[in-house]
Amino acid sequence: MTGVSDSDTSIESQLAAAQLETMRTRVAARHGIRLDSTEPGKPSDAEMFLTGADEETLTLQAQRLAARAREQLVRGNIAPKEGNSPSVTYSNDPMREFVAELFDRD
Repeated sequence: MTGVSDSDTSIESQLAAAQLETMRTRVAARHGIRLDSTEPGKPSDAEMFLTGADEETLTLQAQRLAARAREQLVRGNIAPKEGNSPSVTYSNDPMREFVAELFDRD
């Protein structure tokens, strides 16, 4: 008998999955990508973003993710209109007039 049994196929698929997970872990660690989840029950950054099936693809994904994280640190949080005064005028607002009269202000 020279066939491959179901248990051999199962073992081979388990081995392939373990090798892929080891490769993903190695690439993630090399590029500083989180291997543990920040929220219980949610996938880690490595599980979510490193989806390639070979080391080259995993490395490209990790490099792109790490570059975006660095860029975000350099640029910081961006609020495009932060610090601008609103251009809304309240001259005809009856509530504003009521409050001004209430406090004797113009």
